[in-house]
Amino acid sequence: MRKKYLYLILAVCVLPIFALSSLQLFISFSLSENDLRNKITEFFKRETKKAVKFESLTIGVLGDVTLNQFEMSMTSDFNDNLSLVKCENTHIDLQLLPLLKGTVRINGIYFHDADIQLYKRYGISYREFMDQFQGFMTYAGKIGDGAGAYSDDVQVRFVDSRIQYKEMHREKKTMIVVRDLDARIRIEKGMLSAIILGEIDSNQGASGKNGRLMVSGSGALSGDSIRANITLEDVDLTFANNYLEENQLADLSVSGLCTIHGEYSALQGAGRISGKIEADNCTVYRTSPRRYTVLMNDTIDVSFDMEHDRKKGSFRVIDAHLGDDNIDLRFSAIYRENGECAIIWETNEIDLAGVTTYFTPVHDLSLAGTLFSKGCIRVDPGRQKVHLADVDFTVGDCSVYRTVSGKKKKLAEDVYLSLSARGERMRSSCSGRLGKTDLRIAASLAVRNWFPLQSDTNIELYSRIADGGPAALIAGNIINTVYDAAYEEQKRGYDQDFFLKTESGKLFNNNNISLQCAVDRLRLGRASTLRDLRISLSLYNGTVTSRQFHCTGGGADYALNIICNLRTDQPYLKVAGDMKGYTFGERDAAGDAGLIRGVLNAGFEYELSFYRVSQVVENSKGRLNISLRDGIVQRSRLLSDLRGYFDHYGYQFPGEVLNIKNADLNVSLAADNYYISNSMIEGDGLIASVFGKYTFTDGYDVTVNAMMKNPEGIMQTVPLQCSGSLMEPCIQFKQKRESKLFCVH
Repeated sequence: MRKKYLYLILAVCVLPIFALSSLQLFISFSLSENDLRNKITEFFKRETKKAVKFESLTIGVLGDVTLNQFEMSMTSDFNDNLSLVKCENTHIDLQLLPLLKGTVRINGIYFHDADIQLYKRYGISYREFMDQFQGFMTYAGKIGDGAGAYSDDVQVRFVDSRIQYKEMHREKKTMIVVRDLDARIRIEKGMLSAIILGEIDSNQGASGKNGRLMVSGSGALSGDSIRANITLEDVDLTFANNYLEENQLADLSVSGLCTIHGEYSALQGAGRISGKIEADNCTVYRTSPRRYTVLMNDTIDVSFDMEHDRKKGSFRVIDAHLGDDNIDLRFSAIYRENGECAIIWETNEIDLAGVTTYFTPVHDLSLAGTLFSKGCIRVDPGRQKVHLADVDFTVGDCSVYRTVSGKKKKLAEDVYLSLSARGERMRSSCSGRLGKTDLRIAASLAVRNWFPLQSDTNIELYSRIADGGPAALIAGNIINTVYDAAYEEQKRGYDQDFFLKTESGKLFNNNNISLQCAVDRLRLGRASTLRDLRISLSLYNGTVTSRQFHCTGGGADYALNIICNLRTDQPYLKVAGDMKGYTFGERDAAGDAGLIRGVLNAGFEYELSFYRVSQVVENSKGRLNISLRDGIVQRSRLLSDLRGYFDHYGYQFPGEVLNIKNADLNVSLAADNYYISNSMIEGDGLIASVFGKYTFTDGYDVTVNAMMKNPEGIMQTVPLQCSGSLMEPCIQFKQKRESKLFCVH
């Protein structure tokens, strides 16, 4: 009896081994290695649109296959010598019964110590890059019913693997490496689930802190339901710099670490995403025209909760928050496909002094004071409505500083700014001091129609005491900017688009603006002051006119007239003004004696027809006439320096005091050329004629033929050449080849 049980036990143990050995032997005879190689290669080519190759394969007892030295192409073949996946031993789990019939049906693919290469070539878009993997998505979408070559349960596993992403730029490349990759992806009956873990190499090499990647999620391949979580921890922000530079998004570079955690869920076309972003020790540099720090070592926290609904065509920010140690901003918003949108926001009372210790968008510029804003804006293009509700923006007790050679220089102080909007009406006021100038501005706007914008605006400017120097500097910078833009447009060409059809043309012709400017005292120098300056301009129905101009000072009569017709495809501008009998340099109320005295007359005209910026340098016409009578220049530093320059080269001024009986300067403008002609200076011991031209590109090209009386009473000829820029003219002796330039700064 015992022997009977012993035979039974031996049969139970031996028969499975014998059966498995027989099965493996049967598989080996019924399906050769070469046949299986071809079937696997054809399967990947057909189903994933990728080519594969391997040195050899080993068939297991139950139909599982091990591929040695496995490679999968990046594209549909290996012609570009790029491999998407490389793995020394790749295990493929095949279904046994279909395999016995000569059909490949995959249950799973397992990679250990694999290298995954993702390569984005220069010049292709990210959409084109993603299209390379469309074959995998198509294959995944077919899995589910178990028919044909598709199993209803497929698993892909990567263990101790690496992902290397390379993006080629014009002159640089970005490389992101994920190590210790552990990825589990499963597709079962139309559902996909995934868990991905890995370590992201720092862009700083061994000295930097590596980041972490954690992704998990599941969802229907049809997209009807999705749930996903993603965490990127301590990712090096310098990875973004090549992208910023290549796409010219901004002349900025960033550094620091970023942590992102997000959760996404979707059901029947409606999705919701929420999460947090933290940038630690975030530093932003401006790279051109010179490098300086815009944001320094800031820790920024962002949280968000958003939802979208494809069926309703809406996107909603339920709540969002941005903050650091000084700024606290919260907002919510909604947008619909018909263009309807709304946004609500509110900030804390922001300490500007604290913010500008680490945030300086303008180099060497810092602020002090407070800022607060809140509001709600709703836009409904369908009903042509914009609703402004409780919009407020205030800046209080603000000062503006510029750091020069390590020292702070105050540019403005006591600045107060207020902007409010209710319904179709907006109001704004601003006051402050800029150097020696105090300024108050009040503006109001009433909207008649939003689409297109039609409004009436009134602006009032008042200054008790204004310094003309900064105003002249600002005007000069504006002129230079306009001319630079005009020359740039000439270089790149333009579209033939007449003014009334442009957005600017519609804006100026649909909106009315009234401007009143009042200045009690306008200082032009140490002893020159204009009083009771009053200017009134209006833009009405596409026409700009000067309605009032009044000014007193220096015993002169003043006139100014402006007209501009914008209701045409070729707008026209004409500005004319004159000053008669201005006596300057006399003692003013403070008792200062002027260093330059005389009676001045001036007049000018300027005309321009335009509908493009480039026509400023093509169609401008004008004249400027200045005359000086009974002038005296004494105790002037400029005159002293000029006398020393002449003495150095053997010429002498006629005396310590320069008396000018008559001086005339006549300038005409044609396009971008300023011509100087019929200009002269006549004084005691000095006669000079001036002629030549000035252009913004080349500066002065002016000849001065002067005759000066030396101490012996003999007139001597002194030919001079003038060069340099508008505000920095230079002179040089024409007959003295080695003479240096004398420049006025």
